[in-house]
Amino acid sequence: MMTLPLTMSCPSPNIVKQSVSEDFERDLIDILGSDLDEDLRYAAFYCLAILYRYQKAFEKAERHLNSYVETFKDKASYSHLRLLHRLAGGFPLTYDDLRIAYENTLICPEHAGVLHLFADITATFYEHSNEKDDHRYNENLRKAIEAIEAAIKIDKNYAKYHCTKSRLVFLKGDLELARKEIDEAINLESPQSRNYMINMYTYYSQRMKVDIELGKRELMEQTQRMTHQMKLEQQGIKQEIGNLKDGLMKNIEYIGFFTGVISLILGSLQIAANQPFESAVKLIVVLFGGLLCVFSGFGIILHGFDKRKLVPNVAILIAGVIVVGGVLLFL
Repeated sequence: MMTLPLTMSCPSPNIVKQSVSEDFERDLIDILGSDLDEDLRYAAFYCLAILYRYQKAFEKAERHLNSYVETFKDKASYSHLRLLHRLAGGFPLTYDDLRIAYENTLICPEHAGVLHLFADITATFYEHSNEKDDHRYNENLRKAIEAIEAAIKIDKNYAKYHCTKSRLVFLKGDLELARKEIDEAINLESPQSRNYMINMYTYYSQRMKVDIELGKRELMEQTQRMTHQMKLEQQGIKQEIGNLKDGLMKNIEYIGFFTGVISLILGSLQIAANQPFESAVKLIVVLFGGLLCVFSGFGIILHGFDKRKLVPNVAILIAGVIVVGGVLLFL
């Protein structure tokens, strides 16, 4: 029977990937079903779970994990293993999964894989969730970003960590940083990687998503700038129209005023030539009062009930009525 190398009872996935064979799987099953040391049996259990995930035999992995839940559920890495399986198998994630993944980071704060799994699960959960307005959203994103930054400090050259950070900060709305991180992931991915094509497809898909949002944001900003400029131009046009209207009104008023004055002068001269002095004076005064009434009425017609113009126009009208009324009273 084979001997398994152990690391905290959790063999490295690379050991499993390098040892894939029917004999390897059979030896693991034999160890798991034996009376050997529990740590050795758990290592075999762990290797089998990794092997099934590597083979994408998710139903087989699910049965495997459920069969030994009572036996190994108290192992520190058991929940981590189950979360890896749920994430890789595309199972619907829950807030409970986020909680367990975060608690694992508190137990293993310097384990890059544990830190990354929490960040990855958080990103995946919210990418497929409509609960972004939930009060837990910002807090969970903050914790996940802190976790992935800690993982990057441990291994800054691991491309997938930068991709996961890009996904998280994208969800937060920091598009510039999301673009920077996904570009870093693309630059770091090794062409010699067994999953190079799949990983690059994932990275470029993320970059396309970021670029689309950056384009939408730029378009929105341009639209807002154009709308603001159009409003300013409309205000300028309205102001210009208002100024032209005020100027036209003043010109009409001036024309009316001077026309009235000319009419008063001509009428006065004609009255003075054809009437006795006293009668001429009275008629000229009545004519002047009438001119005031007509001028004020003309102003009211032009400006309507504009408060700035209404008061002086009414005052002129009253003055005209008083003048005419006073003369007629003493006739």
